[in-house]
Amino acid sequence: MGASRSVVAGWLACVFSLALCAGEDDLDFNILNGRPVGPVKLPAGAVVFTGPGDEMGKLSLSRDGKVAAGAGKDGRLHLFDVAQGKLRLAINAEIDEVKNVAFAPDGKSVFTCGEEGVHEWDAADGKAIRKFEGHTGPVSGLAISANGALLASTDSVGIHIWDLKTGTRLGMLTGHKVPGEAPGATLSIDAVAFSADGRVLVSEANDETARLWDVLNGRELRTLPNHDGSVAALALSPDGSLGISTRGSRQQWMQSEEDQPGGGRLRVWEVATGRVLRTLVGHKADITCVAFSADGRYVWSGGNDRTVRQWEVDSGVELRRFRLVSTPVGIVAAPGGKFVVSLSASEGIVVWDLSKPPLTVVANANPGSADDAWQKLASPQYDDRAAAFAFYIAQGPAGAADLIRRLREMGAVKDDDVAALIEKLDDPNFQLRANAAEELSQRGIAARPALLTALRHPSLEVRIRAASLLAQIGGIADFRTVTAIEVLGQLGGADATAELSRLASANMPWSRQARGVLQRLK
Repeated sequence: MGASRSVVAGWLACVFSLALCAGEDDLDFNILNGRPVGPVKLPAGAVVFTGPGDEMGKLSLSRDGKVAAGAGKDGRLHLFDVAQGKLRLAINAEIDEVKNVAFAPDGKSVFTCGEEGVHEWDAADGKAIRKFEGHTGPVSGLAISANGALLASTDSVGIHIWDLKTGTRLGMLTGHKVPGEAPGATLSIDAVAFSADGRVLVSEANDETARLWDVLNGRELRTLPNHDGSVAALALSPDGSLGISTRGSRQQWMQSEEDQPGGGRLRVWEVATGRVLRTLVGHKADITCVAFSADGRYVWSGGNDRTVRQWEVDSGVELRRFRLVSTPVGIVAAPGGKFVVSLSASEGIVVWDLSKPPLTVVANANPGSADDAWQKLASPQYDDRAAAFAFYIAQGPAGAADLIRRLREMGAVKDDDVAALIEKLDDPNFQLRANAAEELSQRGIAARPALLTALRHPSLEVRIRAASLLAQIGGIADFRTVTAIEVLGQLGGADATAELSRLASANMPWSRQARGVLQRLK
């Protein structure tokens, strides 16, 4: 009877192989296991990939960006040479699934966690160095502070804090609750991350919360609610000022970018206050992994829509979109901003080249003229901006000259204008208040400094509207200028570099981005 079932299953696997990804490398997918039928090609935008990584579900990158660690269901830890995509070392790390993996800051050792706790391994020869004892059951979350002083690990009781040098447990952070009242329900703290100085830790659990902790004093600072579902993704910016998180429960694809599950949205929030600054919208399914760039200017995300995306933090503008044939489950940005590394079942570890144009070109989307391209640069739709980007790149020096002229004509937003609009947010006339709010939203990041000041305005109405505007900033000025800076960075040349230098020194809201692009060109 068992043999019959195997024959039937094999027959079904052949019968139900359907073309689910037409237009994405024309691959056929097996409806039973979701895997592609036939060989997987190097993804567009990638320079290296290791090949299928079915058993790998966790990813870490050494601080120098030279070695990637992948681990997962088979209990093995794999170390890869990033430049060549070659396997350097394979270690039998855990008796069951490796729940998480992290490099030591010096790159000399790598840590794994799972059913038997936390283990440290020599990254050169794979030899076991030590084991961290004292957990209550399996360990699912793992993080190491940037200075190499502390290690955090999580089990069903709470978060253990360890002295990394001596291996001594310093304390425990408790506060996450067992979700629901169902018999047998257990707490799972799946994601933890340290601030840059190691003083603050953020955690995300299946009790539908993210929490901020004072590590030195062992106390909870605040709770961030509405992190619902089963998919955890969490990161802190390098300077420790911002956090990004998502937790979603729905796996199906959305028909539009407006109709999304909670897990398809990224929250960007202030560590100091816990206040959500903005929401990044674009993924059509749950987000599975997130990371900040080394300079903190960008956020990277991967999701069940089988895409890897790059976002500019200050504006929330999506700049890059790479496509895979399977879901990315890990993502890490390399130092220097030259590449980003992702992990997915079909492709394994993928190294994406960031020297190439940031916006994917879409078919049949030629803007036609310089005027049309300029308008499309301001579109919130990724495909429109991709078409405009392609137009300017194709024009070369002439495109740079046209873009520079238009940017200078656009000019800066006058502070007096923004201040007057903010005062109108308290006008007795509802329509005038609504008009002022709409105009401020169109000013985008140029209005952000004044809106932040307005959070302390005497009027409750002004404070509420200012907070709402800050959470949704992403107006015409944002999309156009942010994308234009990336275009100039890609075109290069003396004129483009001079304009980037002007924008970088102009004390404008996007000056930080211009400085970053200039640094990347060096």
